Amino acid sequence: LDFSWSVYPATPAMSRRVVIKGKDTKNPRIAFAPELAGRSVPILLSVTDRGEPRLTRYGRILLKVGGE
Repeated sequence: LDFSWSVYPATPAMSRRVVIKGKDTKNPRIAFAPELAGRSVPILLSVTDRGEPRLTRYGRILLKVGGE
């Protein structure tokens, strides 16, 4: 299976404040800028198999960013 994590919708402002390390793994690490504390960030996961035809499943989660 191929994994792809991203911020959705991908606005330039949000993309600069969220860093996804391991975007193509099933267990990424996500870091948020401090100014996002208390906000919800939409994350999109796409999972594609390697069969014929290739099938893709999409899932969206909202991560609530904790404060310090």
